[in-house]
Amino acid sequence: MYLLVLRLTGIALILAGLWCGRLMLKSPPEPPRFEDVLDSLPDHDFCAEARHLAARGEYAEAKALCEDIASCGLPGKKAAAILRGICDDRMNSFGFRARRTVTAFVTGDPKNSVEEAASAMLSDMLMYGDIRDLALQGYYKATGQETDPLIAALAAAGLATEFVDAADWAPALLKALRRTAAISDKLAAALLRTARRSGRMAAALRRIGSEITDLFRRSGFVRTKNILRTLDTAEDVSRAVKLARKSAPATHLLARAAKKDMPAAAKKLAAKNVSATYLLRVARKGPAGVTLLLRGVKSVRKGNAGNFLSRAAEQAVRTWGYKALCLPAAMIVAGLVLNAGALFRWLRARRSGKKSPPAC
Repeated sequence: MYLLVLRLTGIALILAGLWCGRLMLKSPPEPPRFEDVLDSLPDHDFCAEARHLAARGEYAEAKALCEDIASCGLPGKKAAAILRGICDDRMNSFGFRARRTVTAFVTGDPKNSVEEAASAMLSDMLMYGDIRDLALQGYYKATGQETDPLIAALAAAGLATEFVDAADWAPALLKALRRTAAISDKLAAALLRTARRSGRMAAALRRIGSEITDLFRRSGFVRTKNILRTLDTAEDVSRAVKLARKSAPATHLLARAAKKDMPAAAKKLAAKNVSATYLLRVARKGPAGVTLLLRGVKSVRKGNAGNFLSRAAEQAVRTWGYKALCLPAAMIVAGLVLNAGALFRWLRARRSGKKSPPAC
């Protein structure tokens, strides 16, 4: 039994040494390219998201997503076209649209639809909205309720400007987006800090407002709201606007997939100065594409014992060169020695006449 274990151990060492030597001698494979791994990922099912939004009654959101699916040529575009028609039917009731439009004009709250956003912005451009908002913020402060400094600053900036050109949409559009929570508290605080540092509130807000107005023109209210909701600073807004200038639907899909990772994704894509086609290649993969973009190819490499040993062998050759072959050579020699020792002991036992005792 002892000799059998010795021989099996020796054979195992020889085989392991030969395998390790083969791993070290073979040329290391080329690292996978980002584009190849990206294309191998399955497309994200944005159509399922659109159905979920429609089921919750968010028809404007579902319609915008269906339009993006169709314009980008994503899987499920036929189903998205049918769902878009259903959303239009639900949203196009004249009485329903009129009621929402009047409510948005009076309250300044645009909810989801483009008509409501236009009505809320119109109230601001007629100065009624700015006076209403300043009066409400003053009332909240006097009664000890929570106020919104950005709404107050935008209302003051709106009153301080003459509404004669499209650039003056900025305060009205920013207020509408703030009311829908598209402008987060972080982004609102960053805008106020920028405005206060410059000392000219209206001019500073106009600059960032012009970028958001450009995004609104290209993307529409729903997409603008969803993109801005993921951003935290004015620099994030600038990068997102640059991406939207290349492809507004792809930028919207990217924002929906990335969520709070959108600032990092936009920064990386802006640094590469990617094309609209490249942007769509990342966006259509959904959250998996964003993860691959931010973490690199290693984020999708599966770990197992074989891959681990292969990478260890490659790393050993890179570090020590072919001196690393000493390890598998030593394993082979040790295996040969063990087998030779086992053979020597067996021959010596045969020579000394060790045999099984005769039967009685």
